Amino acid sequence: MKRMSKKKRFRPFAGRLSRWLMVSLLITMACVAYLVYLLSYSAITALECTRNMNVVDYTNARIENMLSIIEQGASNNLPDIEESLGSEKAMREAMVWYLQLNPAATGVGIALKENYFPKKGRWFELYARRNGDKIEIEQIGSAEHDYLKEVWFRTCIETGKSSWSDAYLDNMGARDVLTTFTQPIRDTHGNIVGVMGADVSLSELQQKMNEVDIDNFVNSWLGNGESESVSDDVRENYLGHSFIIQRDGTFLVHPDMQRILKDNFYKNASQTKAQTDDELVKLIQQGSRGYLVDTNEELAQVEIDKKATYAFFASIERTGWTTVIVVPAKAIDLEGYLVGGVICLVMTIGMIVALIVCYFVVRHSTKPLKRLSVFAGEIAQGNFDAPLPVMKNHDEFQLLCDSFENMQHSLAHYVAELQQTTAARASFMSELRIAHDIQMAMLPKVFPPFPERHDIDIYGCLTPAKAVGGDLFDFYLRDDQLFFCIGDVSGKGVPASLVMAVTRSLFRNISAHISAPNKIMAGLNEALAENNDSCMFVTLFVGVLNLTDGHLVYCNAGHNAPMLIGRDVGLLPCDANLPAGVIADKVFTLQETDIDRETTIFLYTDGLNEAENASHAQFGDQRVKELAASLLQQKQHQPEPLIKAMTDAVNHFVGDAERSDDLTMLAIQLLH
Repeated sequence: MKRMSKKKRFRPFAGRLSRWLMVSLLITMACVAYLVYLLSYSAITALECTRNMNVVDYTNARIENMLSIIEQGASNNLPDIEESLGSEKAMREAMVWYLQLNPAATGVGIALKENYFPKKGRWFELYARRNGDKIEIEQIGSAEHDYLKEVWFRTCIETGKSSWSDAYLDNMGARDVLTTFTQPIRDTHGNIVGVMGADVSLSELQQKMNEVDIDNFVNSWLGNGESESVSDDVRENYLGHSFIIQRDGTFLVHPDMQRILKDNFYKNASQTKAQTDDELVKLIQQGSRGYLVDTNEELAQVEIDKKATYAFFASIERTGWTTVIVVPAKAIDLEGYLVGGVICLVMTIGMIVALIVCYFVVRHSTKPLKRLSVFAGEIAQGNFDAPLPVMKNHDEFQLLCDSFENMQHSLAHYVAELQQTTAARASFMSELRIAHDIQMAMLPKVFPPFPERHDIDIYGCLTPAKAVGGDLFDFYLRDDQLFFCIGDVSGKGVPASLVMAVTRSLFRNISAHISAPNKIMAGLNEALAENNDSCMFVTLFVGVLNLTDGHLVYCNAGHNAPMLIGRDVGLLPCDANLPAGVIADKVFTLQETDIDRETTIFLYTDGLNEAENASHAQFGDQRVKELAASLLQQKQHQPEPLIKAMTDAVNHFVGDAERSDDLTMLAIQLLH
């Protein structure tokens, strides 16, 4: 009998392919799951960082708002205090009025210089504080309470500036731990005669911090709901606390009341072995905002109160204090581990099931996507006439195909419109540049303008805030007399530039026949006020300088008074006239004076003294005067070096901030 060969077991190709595919996908998914775990942990950590920084910022915002209210109220009340200096009764009434309008203030004090009221003795300090619904006021200045030696008093008197003091214990006034907003009190002559102080109790700051419900943040990730309380165990191990320190590291606000003004955060950090604690102190002292990270840009731990924690901090700019939130390291780490692990587990199980179920379905169902992908590639290359693939089934792929068709038509239309818009914008910008060139060509641009004359030196410049502006200056000689003007049109841009061009032309035409500046100004005003539907006006200064004897006649219409830089630095007296173009038939006053030889007449628009930096602080008249005085002392007050020095100074002050106004300057020096 013939032996039958052994039959091999049948192994379908589909089964073998499926097994190898499943093994490959499982390995791939394991790697993906691990990566997702790492990313989830990082994402949770980043979320916690953002959440805690939001708490810090919210806390600071509430404190800043309270301090801002105190400052604003004190600033508004200061004029009443200064007006009442001659009457103790009036001062008391002003203090009561302040406390009634500012419920956030703990108290308010008025401390005057030594022997200000000789009959009342060396010390005179009124202090008003709340006592229930009543306000009590008493005179607390004495040898036992010598406020003249207090840092807050001496600092305010010496600097003449408003500021917030460091925290201190007041045993005489509020009888509490306070921080005080101090501002100088000036008499009618502008002399500093005392200090007004508005107090805020540190207990008020503690209350503001307590109102920030950190429990809600913890409950949100524990899943307990915002209304439930946090257990003591959770609070101890997973809930942090917040505190405020002042510039030297002393605790101002802390959950442990015994540590306020008695313990120092910087000192505690210096006594730990962790280097990260020193780095944290350095960042806080620099006024930084954020949290400490290591060399891998990951959240770094610090040791606070002998516990591994994460610290989140931000300075309170108004006072220089710093708010710090401390969260136990295990709280954030555990949340990252739990969320990351759960996500990885769920993702792994879900992917295995999805692979088994979708293996046979996806391969067939995604064929239309491939065809649409090819079509999208054609569109991406700019082929908007590419034919759409034909869909056999009326399902979501058909809707997607219809959407691609709409996109195809929309893109073609958009590109056509974009080409037209780009061309129109290019044309507009070209016209704007031409307008700029025309405007600049209208102004004097050759310096020195009269090289044949040795009795006059002139220099001027105009820098518009936009392509075109509304400032102007002009000058010319007639009969040994220099006719000159400088002006600033209300508004900006093209409308202002048109009024500027009209004003400059009117100045030339009118002054060619009339020599009196007030008459020139009257003619300008009549022309500008006529049919002035846009209600635009011009602040203008017109002057006529006799080069033979230095006699100057001038008329000012609401413009900045020119500065005279010669023997010393001062402003040219100017009458308060309305700007040109406001009211027709307006009479303008004529003024005159004599200009010494070697004296420079410096004229400028408000683009100089009102130039703002990124913090919205203005360059100011004082800086202009101080720089002019410095140049005079160095004998550099000739027109060109004077204007260039002013330009450099204001550019350095403004920095990268956007210019809000045109900058125009004109300097005229009468020589021997």
